[in-house]
Amino acid sequence: MSYCGATGGLHVEVAGGTPGATLGVYPAGFPAHAMQLDGVGSGSVLLGQPTDPDLADDAAEISIRHGRHRVLSGLLPSLVFRPGEPSRVIPRIPLCATVESKQTSEAIQALDPVDLVQLDLAQLHDRVESKVILRTSDIPDALERLADDYLILEHDNERLQSYRNEYFDSNELRNYHEHHNQNGRRFKLRYRSYMNSDLTFFEVKQNINGRTVKKRRPSRRPSGQQLWREDGLFFFGLTGCAPSLLVPSLTIDYQRVLLVKRDFSERVTIDIGLSFRSSNGESEIPGLAICEFKQPRLDRRSPAMAAMNRRPQMFSKYCMGLASCDPDLRRNRFKKIFRNLDALGTPPTANTDQISTNDKESES
Repeated sequence: MSYCGATGGLHVEVAGGTPGATLGVYPAGFPAHAMQLDGVGSGSVLLGQPTDPDLADDAAEISIRHGRHRVLSGLLPSLVFRPGEPSRVIPRIPLCATVESKQTSEAIQALDPVDLVQLDLAQLHDRVESKVILRTSDIPDALERLADDYLILEHDNERLQSYRNEYFDSNELRNYHEHHNQNGRRFKLRYRSYMNSDLTFFEVKQNINGRTVKKRRPSRRPSGQQLWREDGLFFFGLTGCAPSLLVPSLTIDYQRVLLVKRDFSERVTIDIGLSFRSSNGESEIPGLAICEFKQPRLDRRSPAMAAMNRRPQMFSKYCMGLASCDPDLRRNRFKKIFRNLDALGTPPTANTDQISTNDKESES
């Protein structure tokens, strides 16, 4: 994406998509655009001038379709429109690094659907969570093995949902450090926005000696440096901590496939296309899929665990996002995870050199 100045507006470029697929760009404050990618899967859209400058600092949603199938849904970086500023260029968006498009799309479409009303039968707000990591190229085979036992969420004819998590923490990142130090009782708080349906919830996730308990309430996207008043009162009632001490700490954008076991006893989520933004920088983990199993009690005989064929491991999107955006942040207990990402061929694209250097210095 490149900013073309006060006369040219904004310019979105993509590379590595499926040749012939349709690119749709839906930026807040600008007209929507659609185009067809060329023979090598690349293309660009000139957005021009904003129709509503007050909205033009929001993120743009992109949608990639191949025939009837939606193969990618995500968010571009914020389209900041400031007339009179010099041009700036942001690297082209590597679509193929986010989703193995056609194969993943076909595997997603092959599963039987479930709607939001049915999905409520498996809320599992008090649960045990386990995670595995794998490459996005492994997803089609895994989904094929799950077709007999799991349903896939379909909402408004879409099966790949776009999410945005906006986290709050203390200035000292207390929640991050409590997770790093393996505190048995800790919490995280965030605004979770379902970008496909324009819904937002304020959530408090508490880890109590290995169990995850999530409480949430309907809310709206955060604006400014504080929680909304009603959310602050909700947070104080759950934790006894002062909401005035909290500030924005990290934003995560990603896409999610949500599966539920046919007897509604288990949820499985597959997150792809992770990108992170904090006050210290930006990062993404292209080619990585995070699979999370949400169960009332740990069941290693789960068909989903068998299909993923990976050993569960610790992986916090919040902690990994902060650590990959800030190479100076303490990360001793997360080094193994960074090494696993390197071995998988999916290292974070930002701060990778600094991470490797810090690891070597700590080991010498």
